[in-house]
Amino acid sequence: MSYFSRRAEREELINDPEVKQEEAGTAGPRAGPAAKCPTSLMILGTLCVLLVAGVIVLSVTLIVVMNQQEAKINDLRAKNEKLIEGNKNLTRWNQEKTAENNELMNEAQKLTEERDNLTWTMEVILTFDSFPVKDFCPNKKCQPCQNSWIQFQEKCYLFYKEAAPWKTWEQSRQFCQNKSADLVVVDDLQEQEFVSNHLEPYFSRFHGYWLGLRQVNNIWVWVDGHNDTLG
Repeated sequence: MSYFSRRAEREELINDPEVKQEEAGTAGPRAGPAAKCPTSLMILGTLCVLLVAGVIVLSVTLIVVMNQQEAKINDLRAKNEKLIEGNKNLTRWNQEKTAENNELMNEAQKLTEERDNLTWTMEVILTFDSFPVKDFCPNKKCQPCQNSWIQFQEKCYLFYKEAAPWKTWEQSRQFCQNKSADLVVVDDLQEQEFVSNHLEPYFSRFHGYWLGLRQVNNIWVWVDGHNDTLG
């Protein structure tokens, strides 16, 4: 009885349409999740495509920007090189003009000295009633001082040395005046040093060179009238 009743219950369950439908649903594949999978894959694929496209666009944009920046850098570098070359050319031009200016200044200085010498020579010429051309202009080329005379600053000096009998101070001054000159007047230490360097020594302490200096009322006075200040 028990076996039969269990079997009868099972047959009833099997014959029950609700149970059959439930078993059929349990045994077959589920349509819900399987239907959703293709949609997710499509969305994921679309995102991947968009991501790749974005990367490509970004890469292309970056390359274009880098090329533009490189072109600008090259252009700036070329302009800088032109400026450097232009600066070098200006520097060379400035150096050349400076050298030319220095040459012109040197020439102007020489011309000024020649003019001053000519002016001074003319002043010397005018002091003579009869100008000794042969002494001042040998070989038709005039010079500030006569032969055997030495120029220092704006004066000419003759260091005259003769054998005995030696001249007195008055005789020496007259000798100078006959040459349109006078005994030397030392105005400063530079002139004193120049005169001292050109004096030849005598072998007698009683003889030497006369200067344009004499004693008047116990005061040493130069022949041009001013007192001695060099000591």
